[in-house]
Amino acid sequence: MTLNGHSNSILALAVLHNGDLVSGSDDETIKIWNLETGTVKMTLNGHSKIVRSLVELKNNKLASASADSTIKIWNLDTASEIMSLYGHSGPVRSLALFKNDNLASGSADSTIKIWN
Repeated sequence: MTLNGHSNSILALAVLHNGDLVSGSDDETIKIWNLETGTVKMTLNGHSKIVRSLVELKNNKLASASADSTIKIWNLDTASEIMSLYGHSGPVRSLALFKNDNLASGSADSTIKIWN
């Protein structure tokens, strides 16, 4: 199966607990894919630069990191942005989730931030 839908390079992938695939791209979008049909279920728009990292959060939420120096939290039930996290002065390149649901972010500004 080949999934087509982004208009530029794909830089981040994550698998959701329901089996859907999430992709983040150089085209500044995030796509949620249904792997049974190979189709895009939803597209999340909001970042102004490339999407570099993705991590699933509890309660059907997703965190995305971008070169626009932000982390966005998305509601996957409504395909809407819940909030943006600001604090890095450079592109955010990686995300990790702790067992206590805190989120860690790594940035080109040479810092790691912990968000709760």
